[in-house]
Amino acid sequence: MIFNRMLNWTWMGVRTYKKHICDKGNESLGRSVVVNGNPNASYGELRRILQESKVRETIRAQSRFEKAPEARRRKRKERDFDRYLKGVKYQVKAAFDLKVRTERAKKSYEDL
Repeated sequence: MIFNRMLNWTWMGVRTYKKHICDKGNESLGRSVVVNGNPNASYGELRRILQESKVRETIRAQSRFEKAPEARRRKRKERDFDRYLKGVKYQVKAAFDLKVRTERAKKSYEDL
C-alpha cells in the first residue's frame, strides 16, 4: 500500500507534454502556428486562433471580479449580438442570391 502511494507520487512528478504540431508537419493543434516563409501570415493565423478561442476576453474577465448580474447582462448582450449578426448574414445571403438570380434572368432574355 505504501509502495502504491509512492508509485503514484512519482508518476505525478513526471511531466508529459502534448505535441504542438501534427505528424504532417504543416498543421498545428491550436497551441502553435507553423511559420512557412511569411511571418505576417503566421501572425494573422495566430491572431485568428486567439480570437476564436476568446483568449483575450478570458484574460480580461479574470483580471477583475464580475458580479453575477453583470455577468448575466454581458452574456445576454453577447447572445443578442450574435443573433443579430446571424440575421444580417441571412439577409446579405438572400440579397446576393437575388442578385445572381436577376443576372441569370437578364442573360436568358438577351437572346430574344
